[in-house]
Amino acid sequence: ASVVAPSPGVSKQLAKSISTEMGYENLRDAKENIAWELVHRQLPLRGIKFLDIDEVQHLVQNPNPRDVQKVRDTLKGLVQKPRWPVWLILSGLPEVADLIEGDTQLRRRARFLKFEPLSLRKDVQAVGGMILAYCERAKLEPHALIKNGDGTTDEFVARLLHASLAQTGMTIEFIQDAAKAAIHEGSRLLTIKHFETAYHARTGCGRSDNVFAVADWRGIDAKRALYPPVAAPVIEAPGRRGPLNMRNS
Repeated sequence: ASVVAPSPGVSKQLAKSISTEMGYENLRDAKENIAWELVHRQLPLRGIKFLDIDEVQHLVQNPNPRDVQKVRDTLKGLVQKPRWPVWLILSGLPEVADLIEGDTQLRRRARFLKFEPLSLRKDVQAVGGMILAYCERAKLEPHALIKNGDGTTDEFVARLLHASLAQTGMTIEFIQDAAKAAIHEGSRLLTIKHFETAYHARTGCGRSDNVFAVADWRGIDAKRALYPPVAAPVIEAPGRRGPLNMRNS
C-alpha cells in the first residue's frame, strides 16, 4: 500500500490515510486508537507486507514534540508486530531524517538511501539509461539529438539536469512528461521538442526562457522558471523618438 503523509502530520490522520488506501473509508469520527486498530487488522487481511509513506517530512512539521513521538511509536508498532510485521518505505525531503534520528529504536531498524544531486560528470550514463528505459516502455525511439551511437549525448543530459535542478525525481518526471507528450502527439520519435513541451507545461514560461528551446540555456535560472527575470519596460517619450530617460526628464 502506498500513501502520502497528511499535513499536518497527525497520527490519527495518517491512520485514516492508510485505511482509505486499503479501501476502508468509514473513519470520519473514529478515535485515534480505533483507527490504528483497524489498520493493524486490515494489513494481514489484505496481505499487505510493505507500506510506502511518501512526503514523510509532513510528519515532523507538527509543532508538538509529543505528537511527533507518537507517530514514531506508531511506526515502530507496525514494524514490530509479531504476527504480521510490515516493512516501511519512508520517503520525502531531507527532513525525513528528523523523524528517524529522533528515536534510537527506529533508527537501528532502518536502512537509508540518500539521493545526492546528479552531475553530468558521473551520472550522464545513468540519466541516459533512464531515457532509453522509458523510451523502450513507451515504444518510442529517441531522436539523434538525445541519443548518439554510444548512448545519450552529454549536451542533452546537461540541459535536462539544468532544467531539473539536478534532482533525481524531477529528472525522471521530465522524461515521463516528455514521453507522454510524444504519445499524445502520435509520434514514435522522442525529440527535444517534447521536452520543451514538458518544461513549458511545468513552468508556464515563454520559449525564450525554456531550457530545451534556446541556445544559451545555461543563462536561464531554472529555479525561477515560474517568474523569470523581466527587463524593465522601455517607455517611449511622447513627441520624440527614442526611449524616455525618466531620471533626466
